[in-house]
Amino acid sequence: MSRRRADTDGRENSGRGGPGQAAVYALTPQGLRIGLRLTEGGGILFLPATLSGPAGSVPFRSLSAQVAENFRLYNPHIFITAAGIAVRCLAPLLRDKGADPAVLVVDQRARFVISLLSGHLGGANARAAEVAALLGAVPVITTATDLEGLPALDLLAREKGLAPAAAAAFVPVAAALLSGRAVGLHDPQDWLGLAGHPLFVPLDRPLPSPPCVVVTPTVLPPAPGCLVLHPPVLYAGIGLRRGIPAALLRRAVEAVLARCNLARPSLAALASVEAKAEEPGLVRVAAEMGLPLLIFSPDTLRGLPAPTPSPKAWEVFGLRGVCEPAALAAAQGLATAPGSARTREAVLLCPKQRFPGITVALALRTASP
Repeated sequence: MSRRRADTDGRENSGRGGPGQAAVYALTPQGLRIGLRLTEGGGILFLPATLSGPAGSVPFRSLSAQVAENFRLYNPHIFITAAGIAVRCLAPLLRDKGADPAVLVVDQRARFVISLLSGHLGGANARAAEVAALLGAVPVITTATDLEGLPALDLLAREKGLAPAAAAAFVPVAAALLSGRAVGLHDPQDWLGLAGHPLFVPLDRPLPSPPCVVVTPTVLPPAPGCLVLHPPVLYAGIGLRRGIPAALLRRAVEAVLARCNLARPSLAALASVEAKAEEPGLVRVAAEMGLPLLIFSPDTLRGLPAPTPSPKAWEVFGLRGVCEPAALAAAQGLATAPGSARTREAVLLCPKQRFPGITVALALRTASP
């Protein structure tokens, strides 16, 4: 079990956890015994101040106040209480299924483990099965798609790194599946692994009549009843003069995405030549956008196409261009060492776009990992 940890300034950080660490709430001596079992391998046990607990447990005077303080700090939350107690504590804290942590409820005789909140995206269903196995209890899963043996599209999308254009679109598609209706599927690279599934009808083009699921890096107009998922398949190659600030680089990248009608969530990485590896603006914009920065040697880039050649790139690096070959190298999965082998197929989707002191090109990885 995780104990109280010290902050960097030496002060005790009582009960402070993090995503992936369990918060376990017990109210009775019977619940305390169960909580001790659940926190043997990690987690924090929270107990009423009137209930004597072991070293490392955290006392509270108000369960609802303690849960409110903990809610965004832990995942999952496990209540060894009546389900109604958990619901009343949680109700004011809930946002949406994409943000809320997993919540489980265990009865104080450890007969049942209920997946109460965020069964798919928060992982409560999987955690309920794990906890039930540990306690010799029965997992209680009420998610309709699980009960009917249907694919959980929200979970599949998260596992594959697919970003929904609108999270609410999961609902009508799931409802269609539960009613037994066939759902159109445009997923040429089979990111979701649903090719051949009897409830999904292959579609040659995106966005026909709903219900449908479309996996594409392209920005599509909203269509009620259709779920659009953006895969991480775009790579931005960047050339830049020294001293270009991050804000200008970001605006340039986002402008190219908009010009080419491509979705920002599909951008998987930025790339450039090794002479720019320490360029502050480039390093910073990658960090701000939450993207890896892939750096390639001139020898690696030299053998790749540069349809829009640059005299300056030839003068400085001996290359026909920087942004286009860098985008292709990243999309093809080339290692940063010279002579590395291509591991993926890719095409140059948006050729070089010029901005003051900046060039940007976008390449598309044409096969799912």
